[in-house]
Amino acid sequence: MSLLLCWAVMALHLATGVDAASGVVNTTEEEVEGVDSQSPCPAGWHQNEHRCFSFYPVWATWATAESYCSQHRGNLVSVHSPGQQMFVQDLVRRHTYQPVWIGGYDAALEGMWLWSDGSAVDDVYWEEDEPSNSGQGENCMELHTGGGQGWNDVSCGELRFYVCSMETRSSLAALPSQKEADERGRIVLAHCLG
Repeated sequence: MSLLLCWAVMALHLATGVDAASGVVNTTEEEVEGVDSQSPCPAGWHQNEHRCFSFYPVWATWATAESYCSQHRGNLVSVHSPGQQMFVQDLVRRHTYQPVWIGGYDAALEGMWLWSDGSAVDDVYWEEDEPSNSGQGENCMELHTGGGQGWNDVSCGELRFYVCSMETRSSLAALPSQKEADERGRIVLAHCLG
């Protein structure tokens, strides 16, 4: 299962132009749909710092949610600060108190958590006694916003709503080149293989 999820992330890179290792969207800023020249985010998305966020009330597995985010020039959300954690929780709470998918997974190597956008898991907000890998195979990350306020590991095949994120319009102009993105993709593939 872990190699399968790793291959799925690589397939998303190849099929959608999103670099799984860096979250790079292989596009020019003019190609981002729904972004006018004055807005840093597409219509319906919410800005926080240099990123845009959108809640999707659509039941999906983790891989399906990641694929949908990639089709919309983003990834499942990654969290890098207490402020972002609170922002994402508040965004979700406007719609539901049910757990939602976020971009963390440890399918490549148990206990080594990665973000689907390729960024480092540098801050952690796990629920108490998590991650537990209860029953084995809990390789994907969900965010709790009801009774709990943190992350939980859960089977990737569960159905959840989800939150996507992308760089703001101004950040897109500073993205690495296609050559750099392809090299990062090769690094992720090498990590998956081992």
